[in-house]
Amino acid sequence: MTLEYYEYEECGRVQNRIVECPLCGYKFSPREPRWEHFFDDHTPEDAGLTPLGTIPDDAGGGLWGDVPDSPEESAV
Repeated sequence: MTLEYYEYEECGRVQNRIVECPLCGYKFSPREPRWEHFFDDHTPEDAGLTPLGTIPDDAGGGLWGDVPDSPEESAV
């Protein structure tokens, strides 16, 4: 993946910007919104992820332990 790195010494701000898509090599124009390319031209599978809404069998469960899935379950 190709990145541009900017450091603004006056305010201490650092900015990284993707110059080329890491999935397909598409070269972005300077002011082009990167998210539009990823949203319109790629799927999660392109990056080795599962499809949206799909939980893999080896995911290991929820992040927070025994948290109920719905508000109705907690109203005991």
